[in-house]
Formats: sequence, C-alpha cells, structure tokens
Amino acid sequence: MAHHTATHIIGHATRKALGDHIRQAGAQKGTDSSRLDVTHYERISRDERHRIERIANQIVRDNTPVVQEWPDRHVAEEQYGFDIYQGGIPPGTDIRLIHVADDVQACAGTHVGRTGDIGCIKIISTERVQDGVERIVFAAGDAAVETTQRTESALFSTAEVLDVSPRDVPETAERFFEEWKERGKQIDSLKEQLAEIRAQAGSDETIDVDSDGTTAVVQRLDGDEEELRATATAIVEDDTLAVLASGQESAQFVVAVPESVAINAGEVVSELASRVGGGGGGPPDFAQGVVPTCRRSMMRWQRLPRFSKRN
Repeated sequence: MAHHTATHIIGHATRKALGDHIRQAGAQKGTDSSRLDVTHYERISRDERHRIERIANQIVRDNTPVVQEWPDRHVAEEQYGFDIYQGGIPPGTDIRLIHVADDVQACAGTHVGRTGDIGCIKIISTERVQDGVERIVFAAGDAAVETTQRTESALFSTAEVLDVSPRDVPETAERFFEEWKERGKQIDSLKEQLAEIRAQAGSDETIDVDSDGTTAVVQRLDGDEEELRATATAIVEDDTLAVLASGQESAQFVVAVPESVAINAGEVVSELASRVGGGGGGPPDFAQGVVPTCRRSMMRWQRLPRFSKRN
C-alpha cells in the first residue's frame, strides 16, 4: 500500500521537478522497493533526483487524504484528460480514480488512507533503461529507513577504512584515487627504465641463432607480463631477438623479433610451449605463451628450437 501510493507521488513529483512532458512508461511495486519508468529526454541528475525526493516527501508530510471515486469514463476523460491512463486503460463504464494531492490516475491498486501513512520516501537510484526512458528506483516507509541506514553504514565503514570523518570521505577518496593513478604512471615509467637496463645487460649475453649473424637474448626475469613485454621491446630495438620467461605458479614467456630478422615468433612460441606442455602463439613479430613452472622445464628453454623463417 505504501509503495503503490508512493508510486503516484513519485510520478507527480517528477513532473513538478522536470516538466509536464514526464509520462509513465512502466512501473513495478514491491514491499522492499519499487520502480517507476518515466519518459525524459536526458539523464536525471543528482540535483534533480534530490528535488524530486524533496517534493515527494513534502506531499507525505502534508498528510493529504488519498481519495477514490468512480465516475463515468467519459466524464473522467473530459474532466482530467487521457493522462489518467498512464498506468493503463481499465475496462468498464465507470472507472476508479485515485487522487493523491494534485495527481489523478485511473488505478485499481491498494493504497494508504493518507499520504502521511507512508512515513517517508527515499530514491535509491536512477538509470536510463532505453533512449528517452529513465528508471527511478525508490523505497517507502520502513523500507526507506532501512535503505538509508544501509547507505549510512557503508559510508561510515568507508570512513573508518580511510581514517577520516564521513563528511570527508568524497574528498579523501578522490585524493587517494589521484595518488593511485600517479603511482601507476610512476610504476609504468620505472618498468620501462628497468626494461631498458635489463635489455642493456642482456645484450652482453647473446647467442648466435643462425649463420646469418642473427643473435638472441635468452633470459629468465623476475617480473610480470608487462615487464616481459617492455624488456622484449627494448631488446628488439637493437635488432636482437628476445626470448624471455618469468613466472612462479605458471610461467609466462614472450618471443619478440626485429623487423630485420626473418624469423616467425609465433612458430617459435608454439615450439617452445610444446616442449614443456604449455601453449601459446601470436603474429610473426611478437608472440607469447604460458607453461607449467618447473625448474627442469625452464632449464630446457636454454636450448632453443630450430627457428623458422617467416612465411
């Protein structure tokens, strides 16, 4: 009863806040929450949501009687217009009209006696469900209080984690997020520098691949996939083929080939992976794979397979 009457109030409050173009496009009533879909040409902002909520709760505080009447259909249409059918067109010669404040709707649902019986209304969320249709999810009565308490509990828990007052949570969270992004950039920069250092160190440990003078750096690195890729990229800039592996629970490895070297990286990865029970592949210039980690397998990588020329 509370949520059904609150649906009428939310619809009326939305028209008051956003304009007379608002029309009901669908509704669903429940005991824990309800939703009302309305036609609107843009997203409902946070300020507009607050305005709708204030108007709705003012109607609740006014404790207006919820009145029903059974007029002739044609009389009702002539007096109130066809907007009374926003919830659907009921059958019969006489139709049941529900008056909630200034809102009049043809409705067969159950309602409270006065708007004050609802207690309060809380908008939980708004979202776009399709072009030109906004969904307003709300709670009424005890459900509204419980919704507010859950939100408050989440806010206070976050404040405790951040060691600030609840009022300072947004500013603190934004500052932490910006610091996290900046540290991410610094980490990426350090990884690139580390990759260059590793590439330079590995350049002294090259092996001959074929009689054409092609050389390769074969290394095991303690790093993640991004570090492998960055280091391999730095190595191939010196026209040296890179075969790099890393990992603990599962070993990752990459093969990078310079443009000047006629070797197919994808075929090399497939060959390496098949020798140690893994898998992988990729294009001729850069490929990667994953294999089970075991010292014996890693040691077998020190003997390179026969490199295939690119197709």
